Amino acid sequence: DFFKSFEMAEPSTAHIAIADMAVTVENPLPIITENHDSVHQKTGIPVMATPRLSVEQLKSSLDQDYIKDMEYLVCTGLSHDDRGLIAYLREVNPNLKIVGNTLAGTVPDFIDPNDEKDIYLAGDSQELMPRLFEAVQKSQIRKVDIQQQANEQKSIREKAFTTAIEHGFTQAGVELGKVESILDLACGSCPEASALQGYFSNQGSTPSLFGVEYEREAAMVAKEINSGKDQQFIHGDATKLDVISELPDKADIVTLRHQFYSSNPEVWGAMFEQALDRVADDGHIVVTSYTPYEHQEMLDAMKGLGTSIIYSGENPGRHEIAIKDEIDRQVVNMPGVELKDGERAFYSHVAIIKKA
Repeated sequence: DFFKSFEMAEPSTAHIAIADMAVTVENPLPIITENHDSVHQKTGIPVMATPRLSVEQLKSSLDQDYIKDMEYLVCTGLSHDDRGLIAYLREVNPNLKIVGNTLAGTVPDFIDPNDEKDIYLAGDSQELMPRLFEAVQKSQIRKVDIQQQANEQKSIREKAFTTAIEHGFTQAGVELGKVESILDLACGSCPEASALQGYFSNQGSTPSLFGVEYEREAAMVAKEINSGKDQQFIHGDATKLDVISELPDKADIVTLRHQFYSSNPEVWGAMFEQALDRVADDGHIVVTSYTPYEHQEMLDAMKGLGTSIIYSGENPGRHEIAIKDEIDRQVVNMPGVELKDGERAFYSHVAIIKKA
């Protein structure tokens, strides 16, 4: 009867939600189970079953490049990493975020309470897994929207951005030496990546580009739409660069494209500080804005940090945009400011900044 119950067991709400999550993305995600009942397999999703595979076999079946690209590992009903598989995954990918779920409310031993990357969800997986699937669906929809927008705007934004930096450095009277590294903070989906690297390429070499973006979906799109040499796009917090191990200690160029200082002065101020900390002593910070209003607020904030503004002005190649809602929301905290037609533009204003 015991073994017959295994054969007769049917997938629960949680099993179905996990299977749905696995196939929501373009390439089905691997499901690993320690259960003997084969219920996960009944959902129609291929499963790696640890009762039949040793941990060493599992390790060899998971490509290391795939592990390094993993962002989240969801573990439900597991309290202990007694086989050491989770420890192995995190050894290969130190930035791996773990979502752990148990019914009893006892935090699993592989969840680090001091690591803000990890998430613990106490409760019934029959309720939590469908909610998690819903969040994954929303994330995928958001990702599609970002990708479509990036593809539609790519040529426009590349042209406007290239004109902005050419104009900025020319007006600043700067003759750039060899640029080996570029750090792009709040990079978004970065459809301008090739233009950014292309402008600063010299002496037959292409600089390495490191993009940091807080919105997970935008960082994913940046990876997918850009296939240039020496490009890394990282999902991370640009106000806490010291925890992102992939970044260089110093960068020759640091860019903040389309900053929105007025929307959150504390966050953007922290990013300005990080830019100043990471730019090389003889390097340059390039900041662009949508409108003249938050551009001026950015300049005031940068001056307050003791920087030297070597050029600031309107971009002659700015591309006016008609979409108002998003940009108008960003200046809502600025007293007396009401945007007029023609004041919203991709790369409206540009500033070239150095350490004092």
